[in-house]
This record gives sequence, C-alpha cells and structure tokens, in this order.
Amino acid sequence: SVFEKTFIYKDANGNIINTTNYCARITIQSLDGTAFKKTYTSDVANSEYSFTVDGNNGKFVLRLSATETNNYNFSNATYDFDIKLPNEIYAG
Repeated sequence: SVFEKTFIYKDANGNIINTTNYCARITIQSLDGTAFKKTYTSDVANSEYSFTVDGNNGKFVLRLSATETNNYNFSNATYDFDIKLPNEIYAG
C-alpha cells in the first residue's frame, strides 16, 4: 500500500506558516546495518514517490508507492527532514 506522511509547519503559537515557494527534502536511513539511504526532494511526482508543498496550508506531503516501499530492506529507520526558504539553496 501507499505510505503517506504529512508535515505541517507552524510557529511557536501554533499558527500555520505559509510555505509557498519553499523547498523540502527528506532522507531516510536504515538503523539496522543495511546501509540503506535515500533522499526525496519536493516538487517531484513520479511512479516512485511524490513530495508536494501545499504552501497556503503550510503542508509538506510525502507519498511513497507500494513498489517503492517494497524495495526497502530494513526494519528500522530514521529520517532527516529539511526545509529551505525560497532564497536559500541546498549545499550538497
């Protein structure tokens, strides 16, 4: 089945931050010694995954296809989620 995770960006008072034109990336890395590591970037939609930014609602939505998750060969993992303002760039 499809895996979906939604992140909502809010300020300290719980107000949604407009993320229009923001970029995001998430890296999933195994914790069980399988050396699995994969990075997904926003504004992509293909047969493996989609990672969209719903700016007005402060949402970042990652959807991984069943085919993609069936290829995972680990039982435990961690992720690193990074967002960038429109005027920032990723440094590697």
